[in-house]
Amino acid sequence: MNTAGTQITLLDLHEVNFDTGNGLLPAVVQHAASATVLMVGHMNREALFATLTRRRVVFFSRSKGRLWEKGETSGHYLELVQVQADCDRDALLVSAFPRGPVCHVGSGSCFGDVPETPDDPMAFLARLEEVIGVRMATRPDGSYTAKLLASGSTHIAQKVGEEGIEAARKLAFTGG
Repeated sequence: MNTAGTQITLLDLHEVNFDTGNGLLPAVVQHAASATVLMVGHMNREALFATLTRRRVVFFSRSKGRLWEKGETSGHYLELVQVQADCDRDALLVSAFPRGPVCHVGSGSCFGDVPETPDDPMAFLARLEEVIGVRMATRPDGSYTAKLLASGSTHIAQKVGEEGIEAARKLAFTGG
């Protein structure tokens, strides 16, 4: 018996119910860290297979009539963490890390940017990850992140270490 929220792997692909919706399943994409809903697309069997094998989210575009990897033209892709099917196995929940803005209008979600709340003091990390993803994909002139990326992994590790020490000192000073 299948249970709700079952993670899908390549071995489970045959158990997903593509018989409804003309072979297309709704695929809700959720940020892997913040659980923010990023977008909704559709997947057929081939799109789900491509998503699982590429580890990037691939949809079936109804308007283009073909497979479409999110970010194929913008470079702002969705890095797959996992796919889960609902209890009927006819809808998918895709957990992913966005590498750049998700929406074509430039926002972090197709449902608008979700404001950070004081209830979640770590919410800024999801936004920081998005900004870094954009810098990695676009490497804009004058970007410190782009310059750091170009300098190589040793310099990146050094900078991450410096920032970690600074954060620890601030926590110690504030008693956090």
